[in-house]
Amino acid sequence: MKLKGKEKEVWWSLRRIKDSKDIPEEMSGFTSIDDEEDDEFFAILTNNVKRMGSLYLKQTRITDLAVEYISKLQGLKELTITRQPEITAASLPYINNLIQLEYLDVSMTSIQLSDVHVLKDLVDLKELWTSSELSGSDEILEQVIALEQILPRCKIFVNFNPYN
Repeated sequence: MKLKGKEKEVWWSLRRIKDSKDIPEEMSGFTSIDDEEDDEFFAILTNNVKRMGSLYLKQTRITDLAVEYISKLQGLKELTITRQPEITAASLPYINNLIQLEYLDVSMTSIQLSDVHVLKDLVDLKELWTSSELSGSDEILEQVIALEQILPRCKIFVNFNPYN
């Protein structure tokens, strides 16, 4: 069936797809979006694509709603959503559903180190990048130590500094 409207725009820009029968159920990943409605882009994408390996999204216009759509993807191992001011701690329960994640970068979002302790289901997580508004390294270290109890096999980076 021929694609129409926003769906047509999204699939044409991604893969030059004109017909819904040509939309893949699996993608290895992609590294950028150039769309006026980035949340809507992910609604359309995840309506068809069921598996994806990685997403690298830096300085787009996504919000927590896009993260909710992204959380439907199976097999996602790497998720970078850095420099996204509209991504808040409200998206963490959705990220926690991405149980195959091995790499997560939520640095320079509204998510803080003090928020990520809820990611207890990400047992395969090997690397986590986050930010903190705390000024003292002792305060950051205390939070990192608590987080290591939840994610014991994970390297933690706070404000671009390694903490374990």
